[in-house]
Amino acid sequence: MRVSLGGLRTFAALVILAAFAALVAACDGDDGEDRPGTVEVVNEGSASVSASVSGTHTGTGSASGTHTHTGTGSATGTGTGTGTGTATGTGTVTGTGQRGLFIPVGQPAETEGPTKSDGYYNPTTNREIYQKIASDYQEIASLTNVIKDGEPLPAAEIWLLYEAGPHTRIGNQSRTLRSFAAGTTPGRYFPDAAEFYGSGTFLDSPIQNAVRQRGDAAEYTDAQRRQAINKGILRVLYHWSKFYMIIGGEFMRSGLVDEAWAVYVGEEVDGEYPNSLAALARSREGNFGREGTLDIPLREAMERARQAADAGDEAAYAAAERDVYSRFNAIFYLATVRYIGIAQEDVASGEDPGTHQVEALAFYQSIQPEVAKADPAADETIIAYLTAEPDQVTAASRDAALAALNGAAEALLLNQSDLVASY
Repeated sequence: MRVSLGGLRTFAALVILAAFAALVAACDGDDGEDRPGTVEVVNEGSASVSASVSGTHTGTGSASGTHTHTGTGSATGTGTGTGTGTATGTGTVTGTGQRGLFIPVGQPAETEGPTKSDGYYNPTTNREIYQKIASDYQEIASLTNVIKDGEPLPAAEIWLLYEAGPHTRIGNQSRTLRSFAAGTTPGRYFPDAAEFYGSGTFLDSPIQNAVRQRGDAAEYTDAQRRQAINKGILRVLYHWSKFYMIIGGEFMRSGLVDEAWAVYVGEEVDGEYPNSLAALARSREGNFGREGTLDIPLREAMERARQAADAGDEAAYAAAERDVYSRFNAIFYLATVRYIGIAQEDVASGEDPGTHQVEALAFYQSIQPEVAKADPAADETIIAYLTAEPDQVTAASRDAALAALNGAAEALLLNQSDLVASY
Protein backbone atom coordinates (compact mmCIF):
# COMPACT_ATOMS: atom_id res chain seq x y z
CA MET A 1 0.00 0.00 0.00
CA ARG A 2 1.39 3.42 -0.95
CA VAL A 3 2.26 5.84 1.83
CA SER A 4 0.82 9.34 1.32
CA LEU A 5 2.98 12.16 -0.02
CA GLY A 6 2.11 14.26 2.98
CA GLY A 7 4.00 11.92 5.25
CA LEU A 8 6.60 9.26 4.86
CA ARG A 9 7.20 9.31 1.10
CA THR A 10 8.01 13.00 1.21
CA PHE A 11 10.88 12.40 3.62
CA ALA A 12 12.18 9.57 1.47
CA ALA A 13 12.15 11.87 -1.53
CA LEU A 14 14.10 14.51 0.39
CA VAL A 15 16.80 11.97 1.16
CA ILE A 16 16.96 10.96 -2.51
CA LEU A 17 17.20 14.55 -3.68
CA ALA A 18 19.79 15.38 -1.04
CA ALA A 19 21.92 12.49 -2.19
CA PHE A 20 21.44 13.50 -5.78
CA ALA A 21 22.40 17.11 -5.05
CA ALA A 22 25.66 15.92 -3.54
CA LEU A 23 26.43 13.69 -6.46
CA VAL A 24 25.84 16.33 -9.13
CA ALA A 25 27.37 19.29 -7.34
CA ALA A 26 30.16 19.64 -9.88
CA CYS A 27 30.15 20.00 -13.67
CA ASP A 28 32.82 19.16 -16.21
CA GLY A 29 32.75 22.64 -17.72
CA ASP A 30 32.04 21.81 -21.38
CA ASP A 31 28.34 21.11 -21.79
CA GLY A 32 28.90 19.85 -25.32
CA GLU A 33 26.23 21.98 -27.01
CA ASP A 34 26.59 23.45 -30.47
CA ARG A 35 25.36 26.87 -29.46
CA PRO A 36 26.83 30.26 -28.62
CA GLY A 37 26.88 29.85 -24.85
CA THR A 38 23.54 31.48 -24.18
CA VAL A 39 21.70 28.79 -22.22
CA GLU A 40 22.02 28.31 -18.50
CA VAL A 41 22.02 24.61 -17.64
CA VAL A 42 21.44 23.87 -13.98
CA ASN A 43 22.17 20.77 -11.93
CA GLU A 44 24.57 19.18 -14.42
CA GLY A 45 27.06 16.51 -13.58
CA SER A 46 27.36 12.76 -13.53
CA ALA A 47 25.43 10.76 -10.99
CA SER A 48 23.12 7.87 -10.47
CA VAL A 49 20.28 7.69 -8.01
CA SER A 50 18.03 4.70 -7.59
CA ALA A 51 15.01 4.88 -5.37
CA SER A 52 12.08 2.95 -4.07
CA VAL A 53 10.19 5.61 -2.19
CA SER A 54 7.11 3.91 -0.79
CA GLY A 55 7.40 2.85 2.78
CA THR A 56 8.50 4.16 6.17
CA HIS A 57 11.87 5.77 6.71
CA THR A 58 13.78 7.44 9.48
CA GLY A 59 17.18 9.03 9.64
CA THR A 60 19.27 12.15 9.97
CA GLY A 61 22.47 12.81 8.11
CA SER A 62 24.39 14.22 5.20
CA ALA A 63 24.24 12.62 1.80
CA SER A 64 27.42 12.54 -0.25
CA GLY A 65 29.15 9.86 -2.28
CA THR A 66 27.46 6.49 -1.90
CA HIS A 67 24.81 6.06 0.77
CA THR A 68 22.13 3.54 1.58
CA HIS A 69 19.24 4.39 3.89
CA THR A 70 16.87 1.78 5.19
CA GLY A 71 14.47 1.68 8.08
CA THR A 72 10.96 1.64 9.39
CA GLY A 73 9.11 3.75 11.87
CA SER A 74 7.96 7.34 11.92
CA ALA A 75 9.21 9.74 9.29
CA THR A 76 11.41 12.24 11.09
CA GLY A 77 14.77 13.71 10.27
CA THR A 78 16.63 15.90 7.86
CA GLY A 79 18.98 15.23 4.97
CA THR A 80 21.50 17.63 3.51
CA GLY A 81 23.76 17.20 0.52
CA THR A 82 27.22 18.68 0.10
CA GLY A 83 30.14 17.87 -2.12
CA THR A 84 32.78 19.14 -4.48
CA GLY A 85 34.55 17.74 -7.51
CA THR A 86 33.12 15.10 -9.78
CA ALA A 87 30.97 12.63 -7.89
CA THR A 88 29.71 9.28 -9.09
CA GLY A 89 27.74 6.89 -6.94
CA THR A 90 24.33 5.66 -5.91
CA GLY A 91 21.94 6.62 -3.18
CA THR A 92 19.25 4.10 -2.32
CA VAL A 93 16.19 4.54 -0.14
CA THR A 94 14.29 1.30 0.43
CA GLY A 95 10.97 0.62 2.07
CA THR A 96 7.83 -1.42 1.61
CA GLY A 97 6.90 -0.29 -1.91
CA GLN A 98 7.73 -1.47 -5.42
CA ARG A 99 8.27 1.69 -7.47
CA GLY A 100 11.91 2.45 -8.22
CA LEU A 101 13.58 5.28 -10.08
CA PHE A 102 17.03 5.27 -11.60
CA ILE A 103 19.05 8.28 -12.75
CA PRO A 104 22.01 6.82 -14.65
CA VAL A 105 25.66 7.81 -14.67
CA GLY A 106 26.85 9.31 -17.99
CA GLN A 107 25.39 6.97 -20.56
CA PRO A 108 27.09 6.21 -23.88
CA ALA A 109 25.63 7.72 -27.02
CA GLU A 110 23.50 5.31 -29.02
CA THR A 111 24.23 6.87 -32.41
CA GLU A 112 27.18 8.26 -34.33
CA GLY A 113 27.30 10.79 -37.12
CA PRO A 114 24.39 13.00 -38.16
CA THR A 115 21.04 12.09 -36.66
CA LYS A 116 18.80 10.12 -39.00
CA SER A 117 16.48 12.16 -41.21
CA ASP A 118 12.73 11.86 -40.65
CA GLY A 119 12.11 12.13 -44.38
CA TYR A 120 11.29 15.84 -44.19
CA TYR A 121 14.13 17.33 -42.19
CA ASN A 122 17.76 16.42 -42.85
CA PRO A 123 20.02 17.12 -39.87
CA THR A 124 23.75 17.44 -40.47
CA THR A 125 24.77 17.07 -36.82
CA ASN A 126 24.12 14.50 -34.12
CA ARG A 127 21.28 15.70 -31.87
CA GLU A 128 20.47 12.46 -30.09
CA ILE A 129 20.50 14.07 -26.65
CA TYR A 130 17.90 16.64 -27.73
CA GLN A 131 15.61 13.95 -29.06
CA LYS A 132 15.77 12.27 -25.67
CA ILE A 133 14.40 15.33 -23.86
CA ALA A 134 10.89 14.28 -24.84
CA SER A 135 11.58 10.77 -23.55
CA ASP A 136 12.01 12.28 -20.10
CA TYR A 137 8.62 13.92 -20.61
CA GLN A 138 7.10 10.54 -21.45
CA GLU A 139 8.55 9.03 -18.26
CA ILE A 140 6.81 11.76 -16.27
CA ALA A 141 3.55 11.35 -18.17
CA SER A 142 3.64 7.63 -17.42
CA LEU A 143 4.10 8.34 -13.71
CA THR A 144 1.11 10.69 -13.65
CA ASN A 145 -1.08 7.97 -15.12
CA VAL A 146 -1.20 6.11 -11.80
CA ILE A 147 -4.01 8.41 -10.69
CA LYS A 148 -6.25 6.57 -13.17
CA ASP A 149 -5.93 3.56 -10.88
CA GLY A 150 -6.90 5.58 -7.82
CA GLU A 151 -3.34 6.12 -6.58
CA PRO A 152 -2.13 9.54 -5.43
CA LEU A 153 0.00 11.61 -7.77
CA PRO A 154 3.65 10.54 -7.17
CA ALA A 155 4.95 14.08 -6.78
CA ALA A 156 8.39 13.20 -5.39
CA GLU A 157 9.21 10.89 -8.27
CA ILE A 158 7.86 13.35 -10.85
CA TRP A 159 10.04 16.12 -9.45
CA LEU A 160 13.11 13.90 -9.52
CA LEU A 161 12.58 13.06 -13.19
CA TYR A 162 11.81 16.68 -14.09
CA GLU A 163 14.94 17.94 -12.40
CA ALA A 164 17.34 15.03 -13.00
CA GLY A 165 16.18 13.33 -16.20
CA PRO A 166 16.95 9.62 -16.77
CA HIS A 167 17.44 9.85 -20.54
CA THR A 168 19.28 13.12 -21.12
CA ARG A 169 22.59 12.25 -19.47
CA ILE A 170 25.03 11.21 -22.19
CA GLY A 171 28.72 11.28 -21.37
CA ASN A 172 29.38 14.53 -19.52
CA GLN A 173 26.35 16.24 -21.09
CA SER A 174 22.96 16.83 -19.54
CA ARG A 175 19.78 18.38 -20.94
CA THR A 176 17.17 17.96 -18.24
CA LEU A 177 13.77 19.57 -18.57
CA ARG A 178 14.22 21.84 -15.59
CA SER A 179 17.67 22.95 -16.77
CA PHE A 180 15.89 24.91 -19.47
CA ALA A 181 12.65 25.83 -17.69
CA ALA A 182 14.35 27.22 -14.57
CA GLY A 183 17.34 28.77 -16.35
CA THR A 184 17.78 32.33 -17.58
CA THR A 185 17.06 31.58 -21.23
CA PRO A 186 13.22 31.75 -21.17
CA GLY A 187 13.22 35.19 -19.58
CA ARG A 188 15.90 36.46 -21.94
CA TYR A 189 14.52 35.13 -25.22
CA PHE A 190 10.81 35.38 -24.47
CA PRO A 191 10.62 38.80 -22.83
CA ASP A 192 6.94 39.37 -23.65
CA ALA A 193 5.99 36.16 -21.86
CA ALA A 194 8.25 36.97 -18.92
CA GLU A 195 6.70 40.42 -18.63
CA PHE A 196 3.16 39.10 -18.98
CA TYR A 197 3.61 36.44 -16.30
CA GLY A 198 5.80 38.69 -14.15
CA SER A 199 8.72 36.28 -13.97
CA GLY A 200 11.53 34.83 -16.05
CA THR A 201 10.63 31.43 -14.60
CA PHE A 202 7.19 31.46 -16.24
CA LEU A 203 7.79 27.92 -17.56
CA ASP A 204 9.04 26.37 -14.34
CA SER A 205 6.70 28.01 -11.83
CA PRO A 206 3.41 26.42 -12.99
CA ILE A 207 5.04 22.97 -12.99
CA GLN A 208 6.45 23.55 -9.52
CA ASN A 209 3.07 24.72 -8.28
CA ALA A 210 1.31 21.66 -9.71
CA VAL A 211 3.88 19.21 -8.35
CA ARG A 212 3.96 20.82 -4.91
CA GLN A 213 0.23 21.72 -4.91
CA ARG A 214 0.76 25.35 -4.10
CA GLY A 215 0.08 28.78 -5.61
CA ASP A 216 -2.49 28.65 -8.41
CA ALA A 217 -2.54 24.86 -8.07
CA ALA A 218 -3.11 24.78 -4.31
CA GLU A 219 -6.70 23.62 -4.70
CA TYR A 220 -6.17 21.39 -7.72
CA THR A 221 -7.24 17.76 -7.62
CA ASP A 222 -4.67 15.16 -8.61
CA ALA A 223 -6.36 14.91 -12.02
CA GLN A 224 -5.95 18.65 -12.51
CA ARG A 225 -2.35 18.56 -11.31
CA ARG A 226 -1.65 15.81 -13.82
CA GLN A 227 -2.86 17.99 -16.67
CA ALA A 228 -0.98 21.06 -15.46
CA ILE A 229 2.25 19.05 -15.19
CA ASN A 230 2.04 17.22 -18.51
CA LYS A 231 0.88 20.17 -20.57
CA GLY A 232 3.28 22.43 -18.72
CA ILE A 233 6.16 20.22 -19.85
CA LEU A 234 4.90 20.29 -23.44
CA ARG A 235 5.06 24.06 -23.08
CA VAL A 236 8.69 23.74 -22.02
CA LEU A 237 9.44 21.62 -25.09
CA TYR A 238 7.75 24.19 -27.33
CA HIS A 239 9.77 27.10 -25.95
CA TRP A 240 12.97 25.05 -26.06
CA SER A 241 12.48 24.22 -29.73
CA LYS A 242 11.47 27.78 -30.54
CA PHE A 243 14.53 29.12 -28.73
CA TYR A 244 16.81 27.19 -31.07
CA MET A 245 14.91 28.56 -34.06
CA ILE A 246 15.48 32.06 -32.71
CA ILE A 247 19.21 31.71 -32.22
CA GLY A 248 19.56 29.63 -35.36
CA GLY A 249 18.53 32.75 -37.25
CA GLU A 250 20.48 35.07 -35.01
CA PHE A 251 23.74 33.23 -35.71
CA MET A 252 22.74 31.59 -39.04
CA ARG A 253 23.88 28.18 -37.84
CA SER A 254 22.07 25.13 -39.16
CA GLY A 255 23.23 23.00 -36.22
CA LEU A 256 21.00 25.07 -33.98
CA VAL A 257 18.03 24.36 -36.24
CA ASP A 258 18.93 20.68 -35.91
CA GLU A 259 18.42 21.12 -32.17
CA ALA A 260 15.03 22.80 -32.68
CA TRP A 261 13.94 19.87 -34.85
CA ALA A 262 15.27 17.25 -32.43
CA VAL A 263 13.35 18.72 -29.50
CA TYR A 264 10.22 18.97 -31.63
CA VAL A 265 10.16 15.40 -32.97
CA GLY A 266 11.71 13.47 -30.07
CA GLU A 267 13.07 9.96 -30.52
CA GLU A 268 12.06 7.74 -33.42
CA VAL A 269 10.10 4.59 -32.59
CA ASP A 270 9.50 2.20 -35.49
CA GLY A 271 9.59 5.01 -38.02
CA GLU A 272 7.28 7.28 -36.00
CA TYR A 273 7.88 10.11 -33.54
CA PRO A 274 5.37 9.51 -30.74
CA ASN A 275 7.01 11.24 -27.79
CA SER A 276 7.09 14.97 -28.35
CA LEU A 277 5.36 17.93 -29.96
CA ALA A 278 5.17 16.20 -33.33
CA ALA A 279 2.87 13.62 -31.76
CA LEU A 280 0.74 16.39 -30.24
CA ALA A 281 0.46 17.98 -33.67
CA ARG A 282 -0.67 14.69 -35.19
CA SER A 283 -3.29 14.27 -32.44
CA ARG A 284 -4.75 17.71 -33.05
CA GLU A 285 -4.81 17.07 -36.80
CA GLY A 286 -6.84 13.94 -36.14
CA ASN A 287 -9.19 15.63 -33.67
CA PHE A 288 -10.22 18.26 -36.21
CA GLY A 289 -9.82 16.38 -39.48
CA ARG A 290 -6.83 18.53 -40.40
CA GLU A 291 -4.40 15.78 -41.38
CA GLY A 292 -1.25 17.09 -43.03
CA THR A 293 -1.68 20.69 -41.90
CA LEU A 294 0.49 20.90 -38.79
CA ASP A 295 3.28 18.38 -38.29
CA ILE A 296 4.74 17.84 -41.75
CA PRO A 297 4.49 21.53 -42.74
CA LEU A 298 6.33 22.43 -39.54
CA ARG A 299 9.16 19.98 -40.22
CA GLU A 300 9.37 21.15 -43.82
CA ALA A 301 9.62 24.77 -42.65
CA MET A 302 12.44 23.79 -40.31
CA GLU A 303 14.23 22.18 -43.25
CA ARG A 304 13.88 25.39 -45.25
CA ALA A 305 15.31 27.29 -42.30
CA ARG A 306 18.23 24.86 -42.08
CA GLN A 307 19.03 25.29 -45.75
CA ALA A 308 18.74 29.07 -45.45
CA ALA A 309 21.13 29.09 -42.52
CA ASP A 310 23.68 27.10 -44.50
CA ALA A 311 23.27 29.49 -47.43
CA GLY A 312 23.48 32.58 -45.25
CA ASP A 313 20.11 33.74 -46.63
CA GLU A 314 18.56 35.76 -43.82
CA ALA A 315 15.37 36.62 -45.72
CA ALA A 316 14.68 32.97 -46.52
CA TYR A 317 15.38 32.02 -42.92
CA ALA A 318 12.93 34.64 -41.63
CA ALA A 319 10.20 33.37 -43.96
CA ALA A 320 10.74 29.76 -42.89
CA GLU A 321 10.91 30.78 -39.24
CA ARG A 322 7.56 32.51 -39.54
CA ASP A 323 6.04 29.34 -40.98
CA VAL A 324 7.43 27.32 -38.06
CA TYR A 325 5.88 29.70 -35.53
CA SER A 326 2.57 29.67 -37.39
CA ARG A 327 2.37 25.88 -37.12
CA PHE A 328 3.47 25.92 -33.48
CA ASN A 329 0.70 28.39 -32.66
CA ALA A 330 -1.84 26.37 -34.64
CA ILE A 331 -1.04 23.30 -32.53
CA PHE A 332 -1.76 25.13 -29.28
CA TYR A 333 -4.71 27.02 -30.75
CA LEU A 334 -6.44 23.76 -31.69
CA ALA A 335 -5.56 22.17 -28.36
CA THR A 336 -7.12 25.11 -26.53
CA VAL A 337 -10.23 25.05 -28.73
CA ARG A 338 -10.66 21.32 -28.18
CA TYR A 339 -10.68 21.48 -24.39
CA ILE A 340 -12.72 24.67 -24.25
CA GLY A 341 -15.39 22.62 -26.00
CA ILE A 342 -14.97 19.49 -23.90
CA ALA A 343 -15.34 21.50 -20.67
CA GLN A 344 -18.81 22.58 -21.77
CA GLU A 345 -19.65 19.01 -22.80
CA ASP A 346 -18.75 17.95 -19.25
CA VAL A 347 -21.32 20.33 -17.81
CA ALA A 348 -23.96 19.23 -20.32
CA SER A 349 -23.35 15.64 -19.17
CA GLY A 350 -23.62 16.56 -15.50
CA GLU A 351 -19.89 16.23 -14.86
CA ASP A 352 -17.44 18.68 -13.32
CA PRO A 353 -15.51 20.58 -16.04
CA GLY A 354 -12.58 21.45 -13.79
CA THR A 355 -10.02 19.00 -15.15
CA HIS A 356 -10.66 19.94 -18.77
CA GLN A 357 -10.63 23.63 -17.86
CA VAL A 358 -7.15 23.19 -16.39
CA GLU A 359 -6.07 21.21 -19.45
CA ALA A 360 -7.31 23.96 -21.76
CA LEU A 361 -5.61 26.59 -19.63
CA ALA A 362 -2.30 24.75 -19.66
CA PHE A 363 -2.42 24.55 -23.46
CA TYR A 364 -3.57 28.15 -23.78
CA GLN A 365 -0.62 29.45 -21.78
CA SER A 366 1.69 28.61 -24.70
CA ILE A 367 -0.05 31.29 -26.79
CA GLN A 368 -1.59 33.49 -24.10
CA PRO A 369 1.04 36.28 -24.16
CA GLU A 370 0.48 36.79 -27.89
CA VAL A 371 -3.31 36.81 -27.48
CA ALA A 372 -3.19 39.19 -24.52
CA LYS A 373 -0.82 41.57 -26.30
CA ALA A 374 -3.06 41.70 -29.36
CA ASP A 375 -6.35 41.95 -27.47
CA PRO A 376 -6.38 42.08 -23.64
CA ALA A 377 -10.17 41.84 -23.58
CA ALA A 378 -10.05 38.62 -25.57
CA ASP A 379 -7.62 37.13 -23.08
CA GLU A 380 -9.90 38.14 -20.22
CA THR A 381 -12.85 36.44 -21.88
CA ILE A 382 -10.91 33.22 -22.39
CA ILE A 383 -9.52 33.17 -18.86
CA ALA A 384 -12.96 33.90 -17.40
CA TYR A 385 -14.29 30.79 -19.11
CA LEU A 386 -11.35 28.59 -18.16
CA THR A 387 -11.62 29.55 -14.49
CA ALA A 388 -15.42 29.77 -14.24
CA GLU A 389 -17.55 27.82 -11.82
CA PRO A 390 -19.47 24.96 -13.43
CA ASP A 391 -22.74 26.88 -13.58
CA GLN A 392 -21.00 29.58 -15.61
CA VAL A 393 -19.61 27.15 -18.18
CA THR A 394 -22.35 27.45 -20.77
CA ALA A 395 -22.65 27.15 -24.52
CA ALA A 396 -22.80 30.95 -24.71
CA SER A 397 -19.61 31.46 -22.65
CA ARG A 398 -17.88 28.70 -24.61
CA ASP A 399 -18.73 30.39 -27.89
CA ALA A 400 -17.57 33.75 -26.56
CA ALA A 401 -14.22 32.21 -25.61
CA LEU A 402 -13.85 30.68 -29.07
CA ALA A 403 -14.70 33.98 -30.76
CA ALA A 404 -12.17 35.77 -28.58
CA LEU A 405 -9.47 33.28 -29.48
CA ASN A 406 -10.30 33.51 -33.18
CA GLY A 407 -9.99 37.27 -32.96
CA ALA A 408 -6.27 36.82 -32.26
CA ALA A 409 -5.66 34.74 -35.40
CA GLU A 410 -3.47 37.36 -37.04
CA ALA A 411 -1.29 37.78 -33.96
CA LEU A 412 -0.88 34.00 -33.85
CA LEU A 413 0.10 33.87 -37.55
CA LEU A 414 -2.76 31.45 -38.22
CA ASN A 415 -4.17 30.68 -41.62
CA GLN A 416 -7.87 31.18 -42.18
CA SER A 417 -8.12 27.42 -42.73
CA ASP A 418 -6.76 26.82 -39.23
CA LEU A 419 -9.73 28.42 -37.52
CA VAL A 420 -12.61 26.55 -35.93
CA ALA A 421 -15.75 28.52 -36.64
CA SER A 422 -18.12 26.82 -34.20
CA TYR A 423 -18.69 23.75 -32.05
